[in-house]
Amino acid sequence: MEYYKLLQLKREPFSNSPDPEYFFLSSRHQECLQKLELALRLKRGLNVVIGDVGTGKTTLCRELIRKFAAEPNIETHLILDPSFSSAEEFLRLLYTLFHAKEAAPDMPVMTLKEQIQDALLVKGVDQQRTVVLIVDEGQKISLACVEILRELLNFETNQFKLLQIVIFAQLEFEQILRSQANFADRINLLHHLAPMDFKDTRRMIHHRLKLSSTTARPRQLFTLPALWAIYRSTQGYPRKIIHLCHQSMLTMLIQNRTRAGWALIRSCRQRLIPQQSQWAWRLLVGGMLMAAVVLLVVFLPQYLSRESDSTQSATFRISSPHAKTLSSEDPRLAPDSMEIAPLPTVAPPVEAAAENRPPAPGQAAEGTPAPTVPASPVNAIPSGTIAASQPTPALVAVAKPPMMLGELTVKPGDTLIHLVRMVYGTAENRCMRSVIAANPHIKNPDAIDLEDVVSFPLVVYQWDDRYLNKHRVILKELGTLAAARDILMDMSLTVRTPLRLFCYWTPEEGSRFQLALATQFDTLHDAQASLTGLPGALATDASIRSGWPEGTLLFSNPSMESPGEYRHKG
Repeated sequence: MEYYKLLQLKREPFSNSPDPEYFFLSSRHQECLQKLELALRLKRGLNVVIGDVGTGKTTLCRELIRKFAAEPNIETHLILDPSFSSAEEFLRLLYTLFHAKEAAPDMPVMTLKEQIQDALLVKGVDQQRTVVLIVDEGQKISLACVEILRELLNFETNQFKLLQIVIFAQLEFEQILRSQANFADRINLLHHLAPMDFKDTRRMIHHRLKLSSTTARPRQLFTLPALWAIYRSTQGYPRKIIHLCHQSMLTMLIQNRTRAGWALIRSCRQRLIPQQSQWAWRLLVGGMLMAAVVLLVVFLPQYLSRESDSTQSATFRISSPHAKTLSSEDPRLAPDSMEIAPLPTVAPPVEAAAENRPPAPGQAAEGTPAPTVPASPVNAIPSGTIAASQPTPALVAVAKPPMMLGELTVKPGDTLIHLVRMVYGTAENRCMRSVIAANPHIKNPDAIDLEDVVSFPLVVYQWDDRYLNKHRVILKELGTLAAARDILMDMSLTVRTPLRLFCYWTPEEGSRFQLALATQFDTLHDAQASLTGLPGALATDASIRSGWPEGTLLFSNPSMESPGEYRHKG
């Protein structure tokens, strides 16, 4: 049944085939397409587009081919499935693409490479043509074929690369890039394709209906609440949008309706999700809500009681067997400047025998004149200072850790798991659960929106003796998480070795964020050698440290290097 004719449509508007005529240039796709076009025209070499399943990578690569089809000086070749059994099989396909004929069966691998290079020289230099190789489903490519692509990038003149490569891949391709540093280092453009926002979702649906309509003005088949329900259900993924819209239109015909509302969209969405997945999702949401309620019941009264105190309150502890606690209400404590007013001498233990107790300062024993007691740090501590080395107890400040490490705004290419790895050094379950519980506005952890603000709670790590005495090369230390993230992204453009972030807190300095090399060194000599290899300005400001100050709370996993590292991508 051609259902679309019953809705005044001349063809199916929500076909799941990657038809370039239906390609909708959303703001995300337009940005990616413009970057690719510029890189290919400048002959910059390797370009990689990474996106989740259903973000429109295949449609985008076909639109790229369509864009260059009318230009005779640009030659494009498309590989839809790069899962070759061997590097030789891959080379033989490339030979066929560039020579328009198959290679001889007995041609050795070295000859294949030489013939491919000769063909690229003829096309790129003699014929002045740009040869573009587009690889879809790049996550399927083997490491042996990745090495072939790296060798092809060595075919170049003094001015440009002879072969332009564009790889469209899913998120798993990032693991290949991490394991093949010499290949990742050659990437000119690394673009993360994000899902669409609500505005582009609505425009895409209207665009497809307009192209398929038999009238100049297409029928409004979806109400505004229905469009919002489509966006919330699909999180802006084009493939999911098309599938849900198709099912909704079939339901409209079955129920003899002319428009789809919010309830119809929700009903179709529930039928599209397997029952087991629905129950799993409900259990997950229920567990998160229960955890949130428990946290509120347990910690909210304590938090409110603390907030009811003076905003400038602080607690000081006397380091002695007879410790006393001074609160902000004590007249000897200056709350505005966090200074300690002069204190009298600490009295001796009350358990001492009265007859053995010496006379107090300023008080004479019976029958003897009162001695004069000179001023000393023991009985007169200057305001704003703490005695460092005295035979009598000193006062040490004990501050409270903050409730949150900080907040980060979602930027293009960010995913929740990427941000969690950057902050905590790992994306293990307890880190992900803590972040999800602290951000109830994130409905789908797999699809966060641009400009969303993500809060990061405290996750304390136990000390790992294996890493306690290792040497760290510190590039920068900042006081806020947002500033540390910005500097980390900037540094990744100049530092080719992987970087990572250490988040910690000390009673003296509060929250601190160290930007360091991801590798931790066993010897000081190795750390100094790595520091010397840094760019000049960074090497001057960098320092080497080992261990942590006393009383430190560590919020980043000290033993996780690779999973939490931040590597240069571009």
